[in-house]
Amino acid sequence: MLLIRLVLVAVCTLFSLIGHAQGEPMNFRDGRVKAAWEKVYQQDFDGALAILTPIYGNCGESVNRHCNEVRLAIASCNFFKDADLTLALLDTVTMNTDTSDAALRGRIVRVRAQVALQRGDMGGSEALLRQALDYLHEADDPAPRDLVNVHSDLAMMGLYNAEADIDAAAEATTALQIAGNDTQLRIEAIMVRAIIATAVEDDQVASERGFRQAIDIALADTAFHSQLGGLYHNLSTFYSRQDQFEEALVAIEMAIESDKEYIQEGLKFAVFQKANILNELGRYAAVVELANESIRHYGEGNWYLQDAFAYLDTAKTLNLNNVHQVYGLRAAALLEIGDSVQALADHYAQLDVRDALRARSINEVSQQYWSRQHKDDFDRAVELLIQLGRPWEALFFSDRVKSTALLREYERRRGKGPVAVPDSTFWQRYAARERTDIVAYHVGRQTQLYFHLAPSGRLEVQRLDLTNTNLGELIGAFKESIYGSAYQRVSMRSAVQQDSLYLCYQRLGDTLAKLLLPATLATDKLLIIPDGALHHLPFVALPWGDGSAASVDFTNQAYLGDKIKVRFDHGLAQQARHATRENLLATEENLIAFAPSFAGSERAASTLRGREDFRGGPGLPPLLHNLAEVEAIADVMDATLLVGEEASLAAFLARSAQALTVHVSSHGVVNATQPGSSFIAFRQTTDTLDAKELLFYEDLSKLNMLNEMVVLSACETSLGKVAPGEGVLSIGNAFTAAGVRTTVSSRWQVDDEATKEFMVHFYEALARGEDRSVALFSAQTALRQDNRYTHPYYWAGFLIQGADGVIKTATVFNWNYFLLFLGAISLAILAAYVLKE
Repeated sequence: MLLIRLVLVAVCTLFSLIGHAQGEPMNFRDGRVKAAWEKVYQQDFDGALAILTPIYGNCGESVNRHCNEVRLAIASCNFFKDADLTLALLDTVTMNTDTSDAALRGRIVRVRAQVALQRGDMGGSEALLRQALDYLHEADDPAPRDLVNVHSDLAMMGLYNAEADIDAAAEATTALQIAGNDTQLRIEAIMVRAIIATAVEDDQVASERGFRQAIDIALADTAFHSQLGGLYHNLSTFYSRQDQFEEALVAIEMAIESDKEYIQEGLKFAVFQKANILNELGRYAAVVELANESIRHYGEGNWYLQDAFAYLDTAKTLNLNNVHQVYGLRAAALLEIGDSVQALADHYAQLDVRDALRARSINEVSQQYWSRQHKDDFDRAVELLIQLGRPWEALFFSDRVKSTALLREYERRRGKGPVAVPDSTFWQRYAARERTDIVAYHVGRQTQLYFHLAPSGRLEVQRLDLTNTNLGELIGAFKESIYGSAYQRVSMRSAVQQDSLYLCYQRLGDTLAKLLLPATLATDKLLIIPDGALHHLPFVALPWGDGSAASVDFTNQAYLGDKIKVRFDHGLAQQARHATRENLLATEENLIAFAPSFAGSERAASTLRGREDFRGGPGLPPLLHNLAEVEAIADVMDATLLVGEEASLAAFLARSAQALTVHVSSHGVVNATQPGSSFIAFRQTTDTLDAKELLFYEDLSKLNMLNEMVVLSACETSLGKVAPGEGVLSIGNAFTAAGVRTTVSSRWQVDDEATKEFMVHFYEALARGEDRSVALFSAQTALRQDNRYTHPYYWAGFLIQGADGVIKTATVFNWNYFLLFLGAISLAILAAYVLKE
């Protein structure tokens, strides 16, 4: 239901997260400050700043309470647009505030909580709100406004953060009790309580009663009539959630009548809400008419309002947000009345707006929010293009939807505009020149298919039959059958259990192979552009033969990776950048390899997964083969080795940009719920984890790296949260975002000794002049031919993403081989001389 996207946003933003940002200021020396606070309460931040700026200029370094009120009000106006400025102002206010002024300190901390929320740190925001409440309780006579604000914030936090230990109903009830007979506070508290009643307690009767009670209070006093539009709007949203669309329509029309008189910005929301309701009622022509009106409305105005779900930064962003939704709504209505051409134009406009929204977002939380929004609308556009017989256009549209983050981040940091996907002729020539098949997936809730481009230039669209299939669960079970049945675990299981895992592997693998791959491939090279859960599928381990055998023989099992050199990329736009980018790295150094030492005494990696604060955590254990690995690689290729304590984070940051290829043999730890906390570890000198020697995902993606290739010989470096439109938020992909052309990373906790053998084979193949994907294939083949490592657990975990082609390297001049060769020549000459004599 389209209206679910609008659930209670207006109420949250109007009454909790922004409105009445700080509490009633006390002891004003200048009536202008109070006027500015009133502007803040009304979300007129430009008006507030116009009043406050000249006063602030006269404050200088003053520490009096009047100037602290000014600084706090300015901080409240700016935290949408410049969180750093807000925090700097708050630091000044805190430093200049008397420690005995607990009420002001409570209000300061509440603004800090809002900044934390804006940055996506819900846990930090909750902690700060509780601290603010503690300060207010310490105050001699805390203002009811302050207490209502904080308790309401906590109630809404409990609603939107399922992991928070907050009794939302209790917090909302407390806010209502504190509001007392203050009309404004009572209206706000009743609304918050009504929201909690429907969203948390599922008490629809109490919720409707609350919404109606707030309206009655406002109707009884003309001073509050300007709020009726918002109150009716929220009542309409409530009815929509109950599928009572006729009642919702009556309520929203009341909101429109009120907003026409009082609040033009509210009118924009109300008109859009009415269009949603009419869409649900099947009145599509009226929807198109109202959508046209909404789009005209959103071209006007300059106002600020925070979206409770996205923590957006500017008025333009919010205006674009609503335009974004209106285009999707109008497109759906146009399809219903048969105007597919205009519907498609609206979807393109919607995608343009989404890209603009993402570009204007101030942090990764809001960027990811925009990347995943309206995926169903974009599914509809892909489906429509296919039905219209435009498969190439459908492919390019799909690619633009899902390959946003890495490419945009790379281009943004280099001051360039977005890279356009080349046309069909480019890709037909590319597939023919590279002699490769390309398979690009589109996996949405409504549309699941793949595009197969053969070297002949023919593009086919194949639908995926995912009826009653949870693709993520299927892939997870397949990976577990590989990991669980690895040879090193055979002795720990009974023969029956082991056979069950073998057969599970075969059954699941056959199912996935037949479901996801073309029946025939034209070449022995395959470029895969995954989507959704497919990012986590080890394609090379899929059975590629008859799956009817009663048992599995991993020594003789036929795999996709036996015949096909597989590589991956995030999208056609990313691959086009690789294919057309010149070598930007001015260096003659081939390879820098890092092999840090670790001093932990326990197997700590598993205990660190999921943690956000690593300080004081257990140290990571030594890697038994990482030193031997890099030394063996140095025997193959000209390499600079930084090992042991030399392999520090500082050394990596200083030296990694100096080589075509960077190799890191270390520990990788993935935090699937908080991707920014995933890391690669550098030297650890004690049995306590040193967080200063960890390279985190959130820092890594901001580096400027122009290396040809980064090889991550570490666990799970390709794993991470799958974010629609962003790909996998993994360590490997962070290197891609930093500018690296090719990454080699791992899908699971790889075996240390097998990894060492794998990497040596990989670099030997590179030194022979093989393409990167072929070198990976050669390494996988070499491991399968070793009886110790025939099981796919050992060789199928590594994948290569990005550019292909030869890495131009200088091999090591091996004096041992030269002397042996010289000795052989000498012996041959001596033998010839003896025979002659």
